[in-house]
Amino acid sequence: MKYTLYIDESGDFETQRGQWVLSGVLLADTYENCEKLLINKLSSVPKQLGCESIKDFHLTEFRQHHGHKTAVDMAETFLDKLNILPFDYHFLATINYTKSSLSERERTYRLMVADVLALCETVIPENDIIEHLDLVIATRTINGERQTWESDVDKDIIQSLPKALEVDLATKGMVELIGNHIQVKLQQANKSWGLVCADFIANLAYNNRNQNEKDLFDRLREQNKYSLFESFGGYEVRRANIAERDKDYVLALYRWLVLSLKKKNRDTAHKATLGLFKKVFAQRGTSGHRTAFEALLERLWRNYNSPHLYQELSSILLFLEDELEVFFSNSHKIQSDIIFRVRNFTMMLENHIGNAKRLNSLVDKQNSNIEQLASNPEFFNMILDFKTHEIETKINNLELREASILSEKYIEMIRNYKECWKILTEQDELSSFDNSRANIKSEMILIRSSVLISGIEDNYLIDSIDTKVSEISKLISHPLDISRLNNYKIMYLLKQRKQKEAFDFALSLFPTIEIELLNYFDLLWFMKALNDSILFNKITKLKKYISSVDFQFSQLDIDKKGHPIDLLWRELALFDFLAKNDKKTALKNIKNSKSSFTLGDSAIAQWLKIVIDIHEDFFLKKSKNEKEYFKGFKNIELIEAMDNFGDISLLEKVRYISPY
Repeated sequence: MKYTLYIDESGDFETQRGQWVLSGVLLADTYENCEKLLINKLSSVPKQLGCESIKDFHLTEFRQHHGHKTAVDMAETFLDKLNILPFDYHFLATINYTKSSLSERERTYRLMVADVLALCETVIPENDIIEHLDLVIATRTINGERQTWESDVDKDIIQSLPKALEVDLATKGMVELIGNHIQVKLQQANKSWGLVCADFIANLAYNNRNQNEKDLFDRLREQNKYSLFESFGGYEVRRANIAERDKDYVLALYRWLVLSLKKKNRDTAHKATLGLFKKVFAQRGTSGHRTAFEALLERLWRNYNSPHLYQELSSILLFLEDELEVFFSNSHKIQSDIIFRVRNFTMMLENHIGNAKRLNSLVDKQNSNIEQLASNPEFFNMILDFKTHEIETKINNLELREASILSEKYIEMIRNYKECWKILTEQDELSSFDNSRANIKSEMILIRSSVLISGIEDNYLIDSIDTKVSEISKLISHPLDISRLNNYKIMYLLKQRKQKEAFDFALSLFPTIEIELLNYFDLLWFMKALNDSILFNKITKLKKYISSVDFQFSQLDIDKKGHPIDLLWRELALFDFLAKNDKKTALKNIKNSKSSFTLGDSAIAQWLKIVIDIHEDFFLKKSKNEKEYFKGFKNIELIEAMDNFGDISLLEKVRYISPY
């Protein structure tokens, strides 16, 4: 389609007085047709409003002669006349709230014109395309001197669009018009009804803090006839709008979700997100919406997968879940799988954070939806994923018996799945199933739960852990799986009070530990095995290990937060105290442990804080009575288990019982 964009301004673009506003009126026809029809339809308006001609149409003068409220009413009467036009129209404005400016006033003005031009395509119906644009700009004269010419418009405005596109600040369609498809005209504002409309919008936007103007713009927004943007700022909003116009709905959703973190953007993000949901669910076929949401969650995780960003991501996901519930409630068509998938993703994150209240709520919600989802085999993997998150939630709640029971149920579910697989493939032997991710994951979850519960109660599986580890080691090849399984074995040996064997095994894994950095979890369990061996007098010659430990911790960023950084500092503190007899450095590193602790309100977070305090008091030789540390601690499984030990110190007890 062919469009005409009329642009005018309000403000001096130089001083801090008032606002700097650029306004536009976008009409869905050529300049020639717009001019003819505007003259035809609006020629009676001056007489209706008590004016002589178009030359008397200045909203500033209306305000002077009739007062602000009447002037706004007159403006609304005038602008309503556009509804009788045979084509669509849309008002848009951009305001430079920060009063940011370039070196020259006129270049500031031109850049704001470029903003309006770059964004105008975002306000037209999604399936419409601007094939040709007539750009009509009101001339600017200061002290009798013309300020901007056609050559300035081309150089500073039109030719800036490709650069704006590079940083997602202009639509692709607008850039494609450069050449023969944008025609520029400079014209006096009182000689064109289109420019008069733009002038009125500029004046109203300049005064948009007044209630009458606010009410008028609210009505125009409800009619989808007005859009306001921020110039020299508000880039995130612009990028979100442009992504939507370019039909990149995943990117647009992502950008609005990020914008929702700021309270001032929450209402706008709410409306935009619901609108994008309509497009995602209506235009992506029967399964395209699932692909879109997977891509959205992947983008969120990629950009927020760092402990210091987890709280922000948590807020984003809460907003996303709430918006989905509103959308499905309004549309009366619930996509349970999408909500379930988002909650699974949220549970994964919240287990990193340790947000017990939210996790327990999510467990209840997910369990209530399983029956509905289970009727479709397509969603079986999502249910399995939830079960792993539920087990992790129980561990974070220190409900270790319940976690162990759920782990056994989970592996039984996987074994039943294997039987279904046999029926589907019509094969009795399925060696490929043993190598599958589902089988390996279930076996490793069961190993971990069995090891964690050992020492608290008898577990019939604990005697088979060695065999299990040996069997699974033959099935896995991914470095992270190998690392995790080896750490489970160290954990198991420590729970069996075989500290020296655990340390020897850890040493065998890392023959180049003096020159090659370990990942954080490998380092944590190496240090646990080393420190427990020292603590229980299983090794005495310590000098040869000091240089290895110093090298490993030389790269640890003191400003880095989160798990397992907090526990690494704790283990280093204990090593400093035991191996180096350096109480001062040990206390310094315990302080680092406390400052890097980011876990939330979960039981395991409370427990680990107490364990850190017990280490600190051990260094200070101020250890308190066991009951003083655990006064108010609600989980009794671990406390009762400590009563079963004889004459060993409290530090030795908690290190044996503690999951970490």
